[in-house]
This record gives sequence, structure tokens and C-alpha cells, in this order.
Amino acid sequence: QAGAEITDVAWNSQVPHILASSAANGTVVVWDLRQRKPWCQLRCESNSSSPVSAMAWNPTQGLHMMTASSDDRSPGLKLWDLRSSTTMPLTTLEGHTGGVLSLDWCPHDDTLMMSCGKDNRTLMWDLYSLQAIAEIPNEDPSGGQQQQQQHQQQQQQQQQPCQGQFAGNNNFVNSVPTPMPNAIQFPFGMPNGGMLQTQAFGGNNTINPFLQFGV
Repeated sequence: QAGAEITDVAWNSQVPHILASSAANGTVVVWDLRQRKPWCQLRCESNSSSPVSAMAWNPTQGLHMMTASSDDRSPGLKLWDLRSSTTMPLTTLEGHTGGVLSLDWCPHDDTLMMSCGKDNRTLMWDLYSLQAIAEIPNEDPSGGQQQQQQHQQQQQQQQQPCQGQFAGNNNFVNSVPTPMPNAIQFPFGMPNGGMLQTQAFGGNNTINPFLQFGV
């Protein structure tokens, strides 16, 4: 890694004097700090211009490592067993369409891993099936416009007539529209054991006493 930019470092999860460093030339060096020299080197990317952007040790297996590349041409995650090979990964996880920027191994379940990439995707991986099993939604790139629209829709709904329903049957009740912001629920005991759920609002507003029921 002489002359190459260091992109990430990670302490081994089992042995405190073992440290790994990844570099922009596509390699990972595992260091023995007691001996003050490299223990092994992984050739993660065949192209020296493809950097290793991130890496992580298996939280329960000190000889298993995952590496990722930020190169858009090969945005995969590679699983390594240091006892097996330093040039050929055990497998490669493919799901990102842009370079991978970061990854993390679940500290409580070594079959789960998260990664995020330039494609604005955050994926959860199942290392048994070697598949992405979930995608974490990202924040709205429009600067919160979607949240503002949802807030306006909620305000409009509050100004519409309220509708309640008996939990015990299909009867409905309508009450007058009131624009006050504070909503509460009133339970009323019914002959059939059901509960009436409607809305009343604070202030000087009153609920319409003429309730219309439909059987």
C-alpha cells in the first residue's frame, strides 16, 4: 500500500492487535501490530484504479471480512475467508448499481449486513441467501416538499366532516365539521357492547347532538 491513499481502517473483532487498512489501489492489508508488519494482503480489485471504499470484520469470526468498491464499474461486496485465499473471494454480493460507499456488519447477528452506495440505496443483506432482503428508504431529495404536502393534506382532512364507526357492527355516525386542532376520542357504551369512536374538539365548539345512525 506504499504511496496509495488509505480509505478505511478496521480493528479485528476477535484479536485486539490485528488491524486492517484498505487503500485506493484496490488492496487491503491486515497488520499484526505486535510484530509491526503486515500479516497478509488481499488483492480485492483486479484493477488498481478501483479503490476499496469500505470493509468490515465478521463480528464473531475473526478471519472473515467483507470489502466494497466505490468503482461504478464493479459495485459489489466481496466476502473473504483469510484462511482460504487472499486473491479469490468466497462470494460477491451484487445489488447496487453505483459504487458502494459504506458497509457495516450487524454486531448482534452475523448473517445480516448493511451497505449504501452512490445509487442512493441502502440495502440489508442476508448472508445465508446472499440476497438483499430489504431496502431502507432514503430522505426525500426534494428538501422536505413531500412532508409539507402531507401536512397540508392532514390539515384539509381535519376541516372535513368527521366520521365515526361502531366497533361492534357496521353502523356509522356523522358529526359536524369543526376546524379545531385538538382531537380526542370519546367511548360510549352501546347496547350491543360496541364502542362509538368519534372526534370532539376543544374550545367553544360543541358537538352536534343530533346524531344520524344508519343500520
